[in-house]
Amino acid sequence: FKANIVLVDNKYRLTLESNHQNNYIITSDLEYMQLDNNLYYLNDKDRKLLETLIEKDIQELVFDNQNKELFKKNLLPVFKNNLTVANNIDDFKISSSIKPKLYFDLYENFIICNLKFMYDDIEIDYFTNNSIVIRDNEVEQKVLDDLDKFNFINDNTKLYLDDLDNIGNFLENDLLELTEKYDVYTSEKLKRIKVIKNTNVTSTFSIGQDNILSYSFNLGDIKQSEIVNILENIKNNKKYYRLKSGDLIDLNDKNLQELEELTNDLNLTKTDLKNGSVEIPKYRAIYLDSIKNDYHIIKTNNLFDELIKNFNSYKDSDISLSKKDKELLREYQIDGVKWLYNIDKTGFGGILADEMGLGKSIQTIYYIKELLKENKDYKFLIVAPTSLAYNWQSEFLKFGKELKYKVFVGNKKDRHELFKDIDKYNIIITTYGLLREDYDYYKEIYFKTLIIDEAQTIKNVQAGISKTVKSIKSDTKIALTGTPIENSLLELWSIFEFIMPGFLANLETFDKKYKIKEMDSDADIKINNLNKLVSPFIMRRRKKDVIKDLPDKIENNIYVDMTDNQKKIYLAELERVKEEIDKELEIGGLSKVRFMMLQLLTKLRQICIDPKITYPDYKGGSGKLDEFVKVVKESVLNGHKILI
Repeated sequence: FKANIVLVDNKYRLTLESNHQNNYIITSDLEYMQLDNNLYYLNDKDRKLLETLIEKDIQELVFDNQNKELFKKNLLPVFKNNLTVANNIDDFKISSSIKPKLYFDLYENFIICNLKFMYDDIEIDYFTNNSIVIRDNEVEQKVLDDLDKFNFINDNTKLYLDDLDNIGNFLENDLLELTEKYDVYTSEKLKRIKVIKNTNVTSTFSIGQDNILSYSFNLGDIKQSEIVNILENIKNNKKYYRLKSGDLIDLNDKNLQELEELTNDLNLTKTDLKNGSVEIPKYRAIYLDSIKNDYHIIKTNNLFDELIKNFNSYKDSDISLSKKDKELLREYQIDGVKWLYNIDKTGFGGILADEMGLGKSIQTIYYIKELLKENKDYKFLIVAPTSLAYNWQSEFLKFGKELKYKVFVGNKKDRHELFKDIDKYNIIITTYGLLREDYDYYKEIYFKTLIIDEAQTIKNVQAGISKTVKSIKSDTKIALTGTPIENSLLELWSIFEFIMPGFLANLETFDKKYKIKEMDSDADIKINNLNKLVSPFIMRRRKKDVIKDLPDKIENNIYVDMTDNQKKIYLAELERVKEEIDKELEIGGLSKVRFMMLQLLTKLRQICIDPKITYPDYKGGSGKLDEFVKVVKESVLNGHKILI
């Protein structure tokens, strides 16, 4: 079609001319048509227009000034290449060229795009409704589509970016792409914004002359006050962070990612992060050394490196054992005493996890002896299950009778009398249950070493006794167990939380990092990493490991206390028979008394084994049977055969 438009009596009159002899519609749906020996493909808009013109046989279109913009926007672009405009019309200018121009500026936290189009020598703002030129909607829409691809928001008054991640992506990548396609202009304010991709973050771990492990980090050009928000944004999977200077920091920066992971591992608080330095437990040095090669940002000082070297060479450390001691202790037990001594001297905690029968108690006693040689006023607290309190007394009687030790058990009144003379003793032995009952006394004492026997007792992290044990103050904490703790990750975490709180991070982080799921492809890697982390603090030997050191047979006598209910029955029976015996003695029946005493001894022995033997309805437990079952289970877990 050729079109002419004239202005008559304030009415626009569009006349259409068509040379039907040279126009041929090729397909019935008007998709293709031939014009002057050329084949044309018509889009939906052109097809609809052509269909309307043909059906209604429209040759002329008349409209007033009110519909002028509507015509210009929708219909005129179809005819613009074949349109003749009358001389008295000056607002239907048809341009020979269209050139987009994109002006980008920064306004508060937004990037604003002022989109303009040059129609020949006339510049038109995209959001201008009235214009003397004929707008090319297709060209303009293409530019809008490009901006939409980069997440620019069009609210029909302006084009802008408000999301920080989109802004960062735009400045780093998208702006360059637009520059290659269009004329792009950026304001001085926007040009001044830098996107920092590589930071100079360093983390320094150092041990000072005061033997305290300190951690400090340097963020290079980034202000310390901004670190909390930066790390928070990394945790929330953000891509960019706007600094107070206005610059953006790329949060995919490897150094920042390492810093976030490291501070999370160390459980640093917001205050620690803002200060830029913090004192942390020295035992974390071993963990830090184990991951040192995995982090580019970790740096250590000479004293830190010396601590690691000393710890790794504990087997070569010397302890002042006498010739008699060396004859009594087996070689592996001497290694155990050295290990405990070194754990103490390097400021860590440890788990002596030798299997039953290898002498964990004797190694512990000789470790205590070594420390008391250095300071006779040191205090040690040993916490054991109720059934084993007197077993420890027996061990001290055999291997440390010269030491000042006392078993703090019995009724409350007797125990509280003992506390009055507590300064007389270096070693206090008590039970888990009594520790909780007497906590008000123990919480006031600072012990050199706190030793817990049968450490699996605290495997339930939420249990009251676990919390009580972990709150006792001491320089060093040692856990004894014959059960293979590697069988339970939760038990392992709980015991480490006792000996070195925070070493394995918080429970949520630990569970997330080491929990083994079905079909977990990296399960072996997880276990190896965990073993690498904890192995320096666990001394674990089995009989087969030290078989050359062991005699043909070892006899262990285990001294077991009765349960409370069992003890009540025992004492009641003793009192009952005693009264009967006293009566018989008064009437002179000595022969009968002898028989009664034999019966009493037999019954008391039965009660000591299990009161159910004489009282079938009894349900108060048996110290001997409880300990027997524990020994059997422990032996089974250690892979031994048992003859009962």
